[in-house]
Amino acid sequence: MVVKVYGPAFASPKRVLICLVEKEIEFETVPVDIIKGEHKDPEYLKLQNQELS
Repeated sequence: MVVKVYGPAFASPKRVLICLVEKEIEFETVPVDIIKGEHKDPEYLKLQNQELS
């Protein structure tokens, strides 16, 4: 199983990536363009515990 990390390659997602690399855990990045508003896309919001505005 591969861990998927959604989000831009900075801030919180980058911290997760650093931990995964240090622990040698296989992962896949899924870019989310916040400038285009992809973080508000219904498909992306389904992945969240709560909808963020």
